[in-house]
Amino acid sequence: MKTGNCFVPTVLFWLIFSPFGQAQTFYALVVADTKDPLLTDACKRDLDVMHRQFVQMAAAIQYPLDERIVAQDDFGQKQLQAVLQEINPQPNDILFLYYTGHGYNLKNRTDRFPILMLEKDDALAGQNPSLLNLHTLLKKKGARLCITLGDCCNEVIDATRTTGRKRIPPKPLVLTNDSLNQAYRKLLLDVTGDVLIASSRPPQEACAHPDSGSFYTRAFDEVLELAARSGAELSWETVLKNTQTQLSRYVATRFKQSLYEANLRENRSSAGRLTVYASPEQPLLNQEGVVEENQLTEKQLLDFRALTEQKVTEFQRYLSVIADPEQQDNIRELAIENALLLFLPDATMQVGSSNPKATVKTYPLAIYLRRLKNLEKRYFDIDIAFYDLALVADWEKTVSGYETTATYFQHFQAFNPKGQLLFAAKTAKQMAVDLQTRKDPFYEENRWTVLLGDVRLVEKGIGIGNKESRSEKKDEKKSKRP
Repeated sequence: MKTGNCFVPTVLFWLIFSPFGQAQTFYALVVADTKDPLLTDACKRDLDVMHRQFVQMAAAIQYPLDERIVAQDDFGQKQLQAVLQEINPQPNDILFLYYTGHGYNLKNRTDRFPILMLEKDDALAGQNPSLLNLHTLLKKKGARLCITLGDCCNEVIDATRTTGRKRIPPKPLVLTNDSLNQAYRKLLLDVTGDVLIASSRPPQEACAHPDSGSFYTRAFDEVLELAARSGAELSWETVLKNTQTQLSRYVATRFKQSLYEANLRENRSSAGRLTVYASPEQPLLNQEGVVEENQLTEKQLLDFRALTEQKVTEFQRYLSVIADPEQQDNIRELAIENALLLFLPDATMQVGSSNPKATVKTYPLAIYLRRLKNLEKRYFDIDIAFYDLALVADWEKTVSGYETTATYFQHFQAFNPKGQLLFAAKTAKQMAVDLQTRKDPFYEENRWTVLLGDVRLVEKGIGIGNKESRSEKKDEKKSKRP
């Protein structure tokens, strides 16, 4: 009763003195597949997390919270549509829809945002809405700020959401009003427009754990909590970028990428300025991404050179995961699959050997990666480090496109159970890089694509370790691993 008595004067104050001249409402709509056999526990955790976030957001900006939940037996397209018809936001209201459940995509779609699996019967699949279309419908309701977040797979149909390593459930925030206001004002009060977020881009799966919920939702929650505790002023751009960074720190989602778009206008100091941004994408030739001619500009070549550097760095991360016996086996297998996607199908890898004498051998890349993973049978622990920057040469024009080379520097170390160094090698490796138009498997259109090629050994220094213990280094390595 006391809570109600204290709340009414606060609401009346904002009704009278609100800078927008009328009452505002924070509409929160949560759609959670809490009865799905695979996702029930994870979706329940997501529902709890987002409920807590919505309560905190509304309290921080002193908006009344109108929360609607579509879950349990009510989960489905019919109930969602009924709730949407009931919500009629005013021009100064906030509308936030959050979805957690299964999602999918289709190869013949140009929409990269997923379809939400509200209906699982094949006969009703045509009723399943896309996240983008649902967001468009919500925007038409006229709220000042419209946010749509879908935490679901973006894989081809029939894929299921994967589960990953357990994360510790989030602790409730203990924050002062000042820190809450500072953390949320930029996000909720100072902007007008819309934000659309998908936890994964095609053709990726999302990842969740029964005890700690969906990983993207967890990352989103942790980024907001960290910002609130530090008193940082937020923007949607920094929140979404930092959420992607946080997502990459989890072992199960290290190689997942989110998808988002935002169209926002600041209400206060920069009124009238529209800010539009989206998640980073591979550079394309034109707005549609369709290849029109077999020639790129200097600026486009620079963009693809930067993309090549990113792919080399990504390949290095995969190598570290594949070689690490402490990683989960399914994560190492996923790293092998993703590494192969960076290369031409017939790519090879050269390796040096010191037994019985110094030789250089060449393996198909898939076999090399499998041999790298199986080294755990020979060594107790393996560490692959990369030093100096990867070097990418200038592009050279070919009949079919462009080519160049990229050089990276690698330090390989293997240890026994006592932490003694058994084998070490410092090498420089140079890989071929091929840039040409290829048929995109999702869009089924030709697009400029960078693929890595054969990797050859250009410099090697192979030696046996000095048997020094690395127990302190091993402990330090474990402490840094997410």
